[in-house]
Parts: sequence; structure tokens; C-alpha cells
Amino acid sequence: MEFKVIVDKECKESVVVTVHKKTSIVDQIQKLVENATSEAFITCYANEEVINVNNKDITCFFTKDAKVYAYVNDQILYVRQRLYQLEQMLDDSFIKLNQGCIANISQIKSFSTSLGASIKVNFKNGYFDYVSRRELKNVKRRLGL
Repeated sequence: MEFKVIVDKECKESVVVTVHKKTSIVDQIQKLVENATSEAFITCYANEEVINVNNKDITCFFTKDAKVYAYVNDQILYVRQRLYQLEQMLDDSFIKLNQGCIANISQIKSFSTSLGASIKVNFKNGYFDYVSRRELKNVKRRLGL
């Protein structure tokens, strides 16, 4: 049996299984893939409480004092992963705005220019951050601007 993984950030994710006949292992793979694509969760921490947060409820991930936090609705929750790890885990509904922020595209309300020609990102919950010059080209491409 051969196993092959092709990483291409431009393509839609899919899993193709080619077998001689359908077995229980194929059924297990199918269930695993269906569960993985239906809902994605990130484990967050609030004081002593562990919370599994659905990715679509997260406004953004940001760093403060060398720690990573998730802005969920009006709550700020601690996340144990580093930003680069989250960036690899998250799907295309998230976009890196700068060195310290990864945003959920569906939670972005608007963009506005500010002094110094930087672009301010306004989120639906009132939070805001800025797009860095380094990420500006990627943000424009991803959002079709």
C-alpha cells in the first residue's frame, strides 16, 4: 500500500482513496475525514477551565507578552500553540495579518487606511489590528483586492 501527501495551499483539500475493495479500514478513514472536515476546534484556556472553541467562532489569534491568545466573541482566551503552529493547523478561512495576528476572514467587518498608509482591519466585535507591509500583498491576493 502506498501513502502520498501533496501539500498545495492553492487547491481545495480532498482525500482520495484507491483500493481493490472496500474494507473496514476504508470506512474508518472515511469517518475520520468526515469528522475532521465538519467541525474544527482549538483548545483554549480560561483560568483553570479548558474550552474547545469552534474555529468559526474565533475572531483572531494574537500575541501579547510572548503568549498567544484567541479573541472569541468578547472573551480573550489563552492558547498553548505558537502562531506559526496555528497557521499550519488552520484552514483557508484564516489569514495572517502581521507577525502577531492571524484573523478569521469571516469575522472581518471592514478595512480602512490610516496615517502612514497602513491598512487597519476592523473586526465585527470592535477589535482592530493592522496589516503589515510584509503581508499586504498576500492579504490583497487572498481577499481579491
